[in-house]
Amino acid sequence: MRELDASGTALAGGSEVLQLIRNDLPWEGSVVEGPFLIKRGHYYYLFYSGECYANHRYCVGVARSEQVTGPYEKAAAPILSSGRGFAGPGHCVVVTDLGGDATGLEDQIDMKPS
Repeated sequence: MRELDASGTALAGGSEVLQLIRNDLPWEGSVVEGPFLIKRGHYYYLFYSGECYANHRYCVGVARSEQVTGPYEKAAAPILSSGRGFAGPGHCVVVTDLGGDATGLEDQIDMKPS
């Protein structure tokens, strides 16, 4: 994470990179990527992808914090993983409708025969 300037289109001068999470869980493999951050109630939820996008171990995880800058507490296991004919869910986003209901979306590879 890094602070933006007042225009919101460039990095703030003198701002520093803040690493919110690290790949420290076995299922995350050698990388965590594709972050998406939302605030719901008193918590910030950081959705992210772990492992390699090119295999069936690619998954989506979530971490939460009461402060946007952390510290973030991760769920021990991924919240989305391969199964039921699909592989490699990743890069989750959450959209909220006008009624306030949230829906998560992610990309996956369709492994079912065509």
